[in-house]
Amino acid sequence: MKLHMLTHQDIDGIIRLSQSVGWDYDQAEVTTILNSSKVFGHKNEASEVVSSAAIIPYGEKTASIGMVIVQEEYRGKGLAMALMKGCIGQVDEQTIIQLIATAYGQPMYEKIGFQMAGAVKKVIAPTHFLNNHTLISSPQVVPFQQKDFQEVVALDEKAFGANRTKFLSERIRQSKDCLVLKNKEGKITGYGLSIFGQVYTILGPIIAPDTQSAFQIISQLKRREGTGVRIDILSQQNELQDLLVAGGFELINEPPMMMLHSDKIPTRTGQLFAIASQAFG
Repeated sequence: MKLHMLTHQDIDGIIRLSQSVGWDYDQAEVTTILNSSKVFGHKNEASEVVSSAAIIPYGEKTASIGMVIVQEEYRGKGLAMALMKGCIGQVDEQTIIQLIATAYGQPMYEKIGFQMAGAVKKVIAPTHFLNNHTLISSPQVVPFQQKDFQEVVALDEKAFGANRTKFLSERIRQSKDCLVLKNKEGKITGYGLSIFGQVYTILGPIIAPDTQSAFQIISQLKRREGTGVRIDILSQQNELQDLLVAGGFELINEPPMMMLHSDKIPTRTGQLFAIASQAFG
């Protein structure tokens, strides 16, 4: 099957593909991915999208691969390997590429040369409220304004280890809530986003100077009525995990973070508490 570059005309097909494997991508999420990355896929004789993968560049030296899906009846035909080669071929051969692996995909990623470099913890709350006794309110957590953008980008680059200007512009536009944490001098020291999905309100990225500040941001981000809340926190953020579990969250799984062209995550400040999502890293 021929490898295609997928476009906005394929959004409905990508959504149907994700639903076929139990994932909950919606139009807003897929649009952000298409606007931030190059997306590849295969189509069957009926022009239905039966596979997908996206490569999201972050600056010139780092990229993330996500939304790797192959419809079940088309597995075992080499489509996933073709997707990965298509994505990897879009960046310089020295670019550090990261991804969050599924159990199904991990053996293939290892075959390509990806190595374990960490993990993320997927935590979910079944309702849209944290327990009342855990809520923290802070007058220093305020709504994002467009004039804050470059300061947020600079903070994010230090915390994440790569420049994500294009992605952040798209993600903030998609978000239903974007909050920034300011110190007494008015300098931005943290930020967080909430994204309303079909099944979950996704909280992330969450960047903060310390765990309590991260929890302050999480506590004040908007949630959609009637949906659960999902946060993908870095595996080393055990203190934040304890606070979230006390607030009604449950650890669902801990998928590995894998890297190509490096055996470790790019240098970070330790202030990244939760990633944007497993698709974006």
